[in-house]
Amino acid sequence: VNMNSVKNEQHISYSQISTYIMCPLRYRFQYIEELKPEFTPAALPFGGAIHESLAFFYRSLQNSGQRPSLEKLTEVFKNDWNLRLECEDVKFDKGESSESLEQLGINMLYAFYENVTPGEVLCVEQPFCIRKLDPDNGRLLALPLVGYIDLIEKDSTGNIVVVDHK
Repeated sequence: VNMNSVKNEQHISYSQISTYIMCPLRYRFQYIEELKPEFTPAALPFGGAIHESLAFFYRSLQNSGQRPSLEKLTEVFKNDWNLRLECEDVKFDKGESSESLEQLGINMLYAFYENVTPGEVLCVEQPFCIRKLDPDNGRLLALPLVGYIDLIEKDSTGNIVVVDHK
């Protein structure tokens, strides 16, 4: 899938659908009127930094066959987290701070690192584009559904596993 060409045409994504279901007015402001929010909730850049760290872990495993060190994994997280904080107007919930969330992220990555048993990594951040809703009757979606699959791997029994890191 050439995501650049797909992104240039009108499409719909999981984020758009999710936003509309949660709050149609927010969908209108964000996707139709393209208004910028006053601030970014800390959960968004935090989740993005965790996601980027996991993608780094699996890409390293795919490219070298070796796990990156825990130190390198947490370094990727800290760098990405701090870059996102510099680029966005982040609002923290009561009792949260950049430092407390950074420590939470490091703790989460430590737990991940100690407990994950990855299979054979086949794809990381695999783009997809679905143009048909029902392949049996050929009815087309009004717009293609586009997105990325976080991870596709083969487990120890040979099964293909599709993973979404949420």
